[in-house]
Amino acid sequence: MKHNPQLLKINNVLGLVCSVILSAASTQAADRFWSGGTADYTNTTWSGWVVPGATDNAINDNGTANAVRISVGNPDWTVGQIRAGNSVGNGAFVQNGQTVTALGTNYNGSVITEFFTPFRLGIVAADSGVYTMNGGTLNYGNGPFDIGEVGTGTLNFNGGTIVGNGIFYT
Repeated sequence: MKHNPQLLKINNVLGLVCSVILSAASTQAADRFWSGGTADYTNTTWSGWVVPGATDNAINDNGTANAVRISVGNPDWTVGQIRAGNSVGNGAFVQNGQTVTALGTNYNGSVITEFFTPFRLGIVAADSGVYTMNGGTLNYGNGPFDIGEVGTGTLNFNGGTIVGNGIFYT
């Protein structure tokens, strides 16, 4: 039996397209909550034991003494949102280096369905959020950079660069 090379190429392309579609469908945005003590963000003490990625929200409500740390030498980090003092407690992030990017986008599969606030501290009345910037670059996408929405937000800026496309609220 002789194989048709063009039919095999079409079959391979269809297989690749199906694989990409299935992969995109499984990439849903998730809220990832920090549950550890102070440690580098690369530590898997996030909910689901998964470090937040570009389609996820990195949330620390585990106390300001249990900071998520971005250290010199860590990989650069891209997330959908950074939140501290979100709803069930206070939280903190400490950036000592590297580039952190909060996109401010929500994904449904691989399609951006909306833009939202990429950076949020002190979201609810009873909670506080702290971000300490000692170095590196913090990029934020479309939408506001909120320091103290309804609760208390604190941005300690000791060095580095903040770059964004949205309104900077304090």
